Amino acid sequence: MRSSFFKLLAGLAISGAVLAQDGPPESYAEAFPSGLDVLDTYSGGLNSLRYPRYTKTKWPWGKVPQYCYVDATGDTPNYCDVYHIEVYEITYSDLPVKARQWNRYVASYNGSECSAYSVTTDLSFFGNCQGKQSVFFHELTHNLDRWVAGADLDASYSDTSDWADVISQDTCVTDGYAKSSWAEDYAQTGVVAAFDLKVASIDTLDLSCMSNQIERVEGQLSGVLTGTGSCDRAWALSPTVCMGDEAGAACDDLRRDTKERVGSVASVDVVQVPALSAELLEKVHGRKLEAAKKAGF
Repeated sequence: MRSSFFKLLAGLAISGAVLAQDGPPESYAEAFPSGLDVLDTYSGGLNSLRYPRYTKTKWPWGKVPQYCYVDATGDTPNYCDVYHIEVYEITYSDLPVKARQWNRYVASYNGSECSAYSVTTDLSFFGNCQGKQSVFFHELTHNLDRWVAGADLDASYSDTSDWADVISQDTCVTDGYAKSSWAEDYAQTGVVAAFDLKVASIDTLDLSCMSNQIERVEGQLSGVLTGTGSCDRAWALSPTVCMGDEAGAACDDLRRDTKERVGSVASVDVVQVPALSAELLEKVHGRKLEAAKKAGF
């Protein structure tokens, strides 16, 4: 009894220490000291996943979704000249991977190296991210952390004490980046979960030191990552805006209606994207600047 009592006290002390921080302890070991790029190619890797069939339609020059306009021009320096933006609509021939419905826009900018960030339902990438599917799964997991594992935008699962308690039961995290915050640890664990669920078993890797994190994330996300559920919702699209005065007559027919463009998808609920709270807006802006700086902006 005495031994069990002191073990309980020790466990509570560890949990309390973790919760008092902004992320996993710096003292934790790292399962992938060099980062998760190895999962792009190991045993086939995330890069081996097959792309679904799709069609791509380019928008006429001069018009752009408002979200994309703001994303490209909202910081100093701007990520690109707004008149150089190319807009494409992607239509998939099937909807078997439910995780796809938790992402709306994907933006791609020039940059000296691959980096990215997630905003609510949208992803932005810098540089050449070809062959780095781990980066995509990391950013997508941020969305799933909010909308699948968590209650909503303002209640990501990674912000809960439950996630901190799960981590406290392990002795390592994926890598150094996972220690930067609870959310980054969840997103990095999501990359490992995606590899395990979609590529090959992680049993060949010694990841017992973070087994509780992997088990929790897979338990929450396997249903949307493995193709066992069809899409049943779509995010309302951002209003279409003119690039600017130089677009001239190209903007004369700005009559695209969001309902018209999304309503043709059968059996799908159209959901409005909620506005960011001031606190989340500050966090997102910090991630954007971090990713842009890494890409050379």
